[in-house]
Amino acid sequence: MHVFASVVTTVSLPALAIADAGIDEDLAPAEISPMRGPHATAFDDTCVLQRLTEPGSHCQRVLVLRAGHRAVEVHQIVSPDHHRRRMFVAIRDRAGWYESAQPLDVWTSIVSPMTSVTRRGTVTAIDARAVTVPGGPAALIVVHETWVLDCHECDAGYSVYATSTTTLCGIGPSNIPSCTLPFTVRAIGTAQAPEVNVSRGTLVIRGTDGDDGRSAVELP
Repeated sequence: MHVFASVVTTVSLPALAIADAGIDEDLAPAEISPMRGPHATAFDDTCVLQRLTEPGSHCQRVLVLRAGHRAVEVHQIVSPDHHRRRMFVAIRDRAGWYESAQPLDVWTSIVSPMTSVTRRGTVTAIDARAVTVPGGPAALIVVHETWVLDCHECDAGYSVYATSTTTLCGIGPSNIPSCTLPFTVRAIGTAQAPEVNVSRGTLVIRGTDGDDGRSAVELP
């Protein structure tokens, strides 16, 4: 499923350790964080709290899908100036709805205070897929973006780049809803975003230069 948006951009939250693709026997494990919940609804509690702390912000449901027999939704909080959007993943089980503790942090522009260089980004697609990893079915959410630097003195080869920001959420044998912490990979000098897939329980990131990054994923 691909959901296209017009003017949005992403900034990474550090998280997933990416191991050398050639060292399959020593893959770095994905860092997992428990989701928050249960809640009666997918996102109402967080939305109400956010609107109280940041008047003028608003909430939107971005997409819906299923991972196994469980409903999955992605919601976002849009800042009053529309420069920032935080995307949360919500999963439903018998107890209610759980939401990711760490959002995908999405921006429309970023200005460096030291250089006054402006980075302007556009989301080209949001890729949402049901995947299977050790521990059970999960939802893989990837935000693909292109960035342009507004900088006359910058090297032309670095004025355009692309990013893919990823999280994977599901419920494993422990019945604790969990997500990998969001992380971003970048391709410099191109508008072609890195590809992200899951293969045999391994999260695979393929950059435009042909190099792979891999990390083992297992739901607790």
